[in-house]
Amino acid sequence: MKKVLIASVLGWMILISWFSSQPLKESTKQTYDFLVKINMAEERDLVLSSTEEIRDLKHLTRKIAHFGLYFCLGGLIGLTLYGCLKWQGNKLFLASWGAGSLLGVVDEVHQYFIPGRSMLVKDMLIDSAGVLCAVLILFVITSVYESVKGWRKQQQFILEDF
Repeated sequence: MKKVLIASVLGWMILISWFSSQPLKESTKQTYDFLVKINMAEERDLVLSSTEEIRDLKHLTRKIAHFGLYFCLGGLIGLTLYGCLKWQGNKLFLASWGAGSLLGVVDEVHQYFIPGRSMLVKDMLIDSAGVLCAVLILFVITSVYESVKGWRKQQQFILEDF
């Protein structure tokens, strides 16, 4: 199980890096293809970007992608630290959020060197927010799980005394 968790984090990091390695033209085409596939716009409208609504839709889609990719990364990092190192509580929270956010910064710096792409602090903050949301959810779930596990152990211990 530990190998699967570690491989999942590494695989997700490779996926993020692959998206970030796409030149602007290819990245924009991926956004267009996605919006057409989910019937949010027609390709001719996207290419022309003739309305503010279309430009906003493209921008929002790209920011949601940042958030979603790093939400998943944050969850995978947290699960890996919990499952492999048995980290819990604040240690799990801070390490997961810190690692995921740092990877977001590193990825934005990497993106700076890709033709047509840029490094944006706003994107770093969105990445960090995605990680934070996943880590908060994981923090709550693991805290409840550990509390229930401790309570069940205590109940079992009490029953054994009878």
